[in-house]
Amino acid sequence: MKFKARKPWFRLAITLAVVIGGFACGDTGCDCVTPLEEPMAEEHKLYDSVQARLTPHALTFIEDNLVPIMETFLGPGGLSFDIPRVSDGVEILFLTYNYTICQNGCTITAEILSTDITPRAPNYLDLHAVVNITGSIDIEGSLAFECTVPLHAINKDIDVTISLPIDSRDNLMTFDVESIDFEITTEDYSFDDCNIWVLPVDWLFEWLQDLLTDTLNSQIQDQLDGTLDEMLYQSKCLPDDFYSGGCPSGSNPVEGFCVGAGGCRIKPLGMVGTLDVGELTTDVMPGMSAQLDLFVAAGQEESVNARPLVVAGGVEMRMIGGADSEQDSCVPTPSPLEVPSNDAPPPLIYPVGDVMPDSGQSYMAAIGIADAFLDWSLYKAYLSGLVCLEIGSDLTDLLNSGTLSALLGSINHLTGGLNTPVKLVIKPLHVPYAEVGAGTFTAEGELDEPLIWIFMPGLAMDFYIMVDERYVRALTLTQDVTLSLSLQFNPDNTVTPLFGEDSILIDNVVATNYELLAEDPAALESLVPTLIGIAMPMLTDALQPIAIPPIEGFELNIIEMAGHMPRAAEPQYHEYLGMFANLCMEGQCAIRSRDTQVSLQELRVPSLGQMSIFAPDGPTRPELVLRVAADEGPEAEFSFRIDGGNWRLFKRGPELIVRDPLLSLTGRHVIEVRARSVGDYRSLDPSPARIDLDIQPRDDGLSYEPDYSPSQEALDRLLGPDADHARLTNQLEADEGVDEADEDDAHLGCSTTGGLPGAGILLALLGLALIRRRY
Repeated sequence: MKFKARKPWFRLAITLAVVIGGFACGDTGCDCVTPLEEPMAEEHKLYDSVQARLTPHALTFIEDNLVPIMETFLGPGGLSFDIPRVSDGVEILFLTYNYTICQNGCTITAEILSTDITPRAPNYLDLHAVVNITGSIDIEGSLAFECTVPLHAINKDIDVTISLPIDSRDNLMTFDVESIDFEITTEDYSFDDCNIWVLPVDWLFEWLQDLLTDTLNSQIQDQLDGTLDEMLYQSKCLPDDFYSGGCPSGSNPVEGFCVGAGGCRIKPLGMVGTLDVGELTTDVMPGMSAQLDLFVAAGQEESVNARPLVVAGGVEMRMIGGADSEQDSCVPTPSPLEVPSNDAPPPLIYPVGDVMPDSGQSYMAAIGIADAFLDWSLYKAYLSGLVCLEIGSDLTDLLNSGTLSALLGSINHLTGGLNTPVKLVIKPLHVPYAEVGAGTFTAEGELDEPLIWIFMPGLAMDFYIMVDERYVRALTLTQDVTLSLSLQFNPDNTVTPLFGEDSILIDNVVATNYELLAEDPAALESLVPTLIGIAMPMLTDALQPIAIPPIEGFELNIIEMAGHMPRAAEPQYHEYLGMFANLCMEGQCAIRSRDTQVSLQELRVPSLGQMSIFAPDGPTRPELVLRVAADEGPEAEFSFRIDGGNWRLFKRGPELIVRDPLLSLTGRHVIEVRARSVGDYRSLDPSPARIDLDIQPRDDGLSYEPDYSPSQEALDRLLGPDADHARLTNQLEADEGVDEADEDDAHLGCSTTGGLPGAGILLALLGLALIRRRY
């Protein structure tokens, strides 16, 4: 008997559908993501936020490795299921012949030997599998017939059609098993070993065998229909607690799922929830409360006929992105001209075939993140207060009046020479935005064209000093900041930002509120690189590396990350941040860690006078020369970081010259260096070599600080003997044009402190393109 059914059969079919869908969104969790109250509104979404392609080469790799993937789900024994007891009777020559099959139930096991996947437009995957089905079937019948029949269905062909439809209600992609073609025949078992005490009757055996064949096929179908229908239902249907407000409008909870007139609502394959940044950054930014609603799920606005998922022998998937937040009091309302569009970007056209367009190297998976989605997410992050930041002496030893006095000697006039706490409050005054670059490097390893630009116009930095047991604002610096960076993949497939020596560009610096310090604003403006250098390690610590987890048993092995689809009007910018990768089995990607050696060859520390911001030619910063080497192997390249900050671009040895504004802060610093084989991120040294040093400039007796004393009016206003902490704080906030704060508010006019930097948002989006998160 042969059957065809429009219902799911083997877990093989479901596993394949999940694997294919998994490359749009893997499966992991995040403690800091809580459910949205309700589905995200359409006006906060952006279609085609992320686009991905699996090449024919990738499908071949999946089919070659689908059997071990199945074993991770089912165990090495394969798929086992029970045939229940079946009893009946039939009339034969005026006699009733009674029989019972599987008196106490029988167990059947299916072992998958091989698979073959053929994609078919517009959205089908035809799966051919070869399996062995084994087990024992016991039969009892009239005429004292008893027999245990061994089942050996060897090298059986199974053909399954899987579809990847788009649900018209929410435009979400899901998966279905459309049809199954399989049969157990009389060739798969026999009664040869059966013993009966009556004379054998050939027609009776034939009749029993036909009966048993029909029963096996019927029972296998019925059992798997029920079991796998439930599996598929649970995999694709929306749980009734997915949103904290219950089922979406038009559906009601039914047995744990949301069901409407068109059946169950589809569960998003992606990350949907509220990101609690306070929990993410609690170790380094205590007290932060910013939240960002995120929606990234597989789907598209067009039908699969208008925009197929199967293209040129591969599978292409798109994701709907979305972000929303409440406006925090620490940021002003942006003008309409600053609000980015959430129109869908132009479709990303992948090269036909399995090779990258520039290098000709083969690849299996490609992923593109739209620049438009980066801008929309940065806009919503800005509104949430995510980019606001407060750093004080309680969070970093680098920030106090003593460490800064070498740069700004006039601080000592305010503190009476005491080492007192300071506080740096950073607030964006305009919406940040991003641009995707080419991501290219020179032959010497220098950054040629950045991968990502992050523009932060009007970034305000208020500098407070503790004087007479109260914080007073000593300086406000407002500037336009541009970050140009790359992304670094680590051997464990985590991603972190990578900076060059000139990655932080500062323009249009304006110094205000400096009455307590020197009059020369140009000298004060030279403080900006150092202050941002202090903030960067805190930002780095606030953002843990984003993990690209295994996807249904596979890992991505990154080949290249670069800009794609250059804009005609702005050729240096691109529509998409693109990534090419190959696949490997989880835990089997080749890793050969290098070992790093480093020594301090020279430390150059200027004198106190030379380090002053008032020096005639500007401040001179300390620098050091490192001697670096790696263990025997391919040519190595090296990256360093200072005081736990951002890792720098890789350069080849044997010398590294380290210059950084952070080294202008007197005291102890930690330099870490790690090696890798040139261009091979899987070979990165997991244990960086470390150098500890102490920056103590000598006092040359020179002072370039101008002879300046703050006016009595400024002192009376900010340091008057009758001023208490609450009045002073309120006065400062009134000067800044913000609402009056609570007396115990330690944020000095910014109710939300800390947050992920723009680079952090981009990393999070990259992770979302590759993983599925559900609270």
